[in-house]
Amino acid sequence: QMQRNAHKSDFCTKCKKQTPGVEKISQVYYNKTEETAPPRKAGAREKEAAAMPHSAYIRVVPDSACAVLLLHGIMGTPRQFDPILDCFPADWSVYNLTLDGHGGSVADFARTDMRRWQAQADLALDALRKRHRHIVVVGHSMGCLLLLTSLLRDDSCVCGALLLAPALRIRLLPAA
Repeated sequence: QMQRNAHKSDFCTKCKKQTPGVEKISQVYYNKTEETAPPRKAGAREKEAAAMPHSAYIRVVPDSACAVLLLHGIMGTPRQFDPILDCFPADWSVYNLTLDGHGGSVADFARTDMRRWQAQADLALDALRKRHRHIVVVGHSMGCLLLLTSLLRDDSCVCGALLLAPALRIRLLPAA
């Protein structure tokens, strides 16, 4: 269970207009309560992000064909993707998740591990495949590794990947 704040409209920072029919959900994975907030006004995402600096940002667009999944790196937070969130088209769903153990205490971080983070990435992609025909994944550092591992298992529906500072070394061999 997660805390959810559902909204039926979104504010487009590019054209400065309300975008109807978009449902926004902010999720805090370490909070087990559920509550609904009133519709937000312009700039509310920024105020909410300041109040909950490590919370996930999820914008669900009903019947959207496309979605983007963003995964931060180790010791990172979803906030590191704030500068690019408005770059995604308004008719795309956006899932900017908080990995277990991030955004809480040192003890929270110590209780988690790479297997749990990998499971989160796998579950998120599986859920998106059920709702969307096309998925773009964006990862930073360790988030890249989690996404690539998931894609090696099943790359269906994923039409693009943006890897920011991937924590890997690629060795190209000449064609035989």
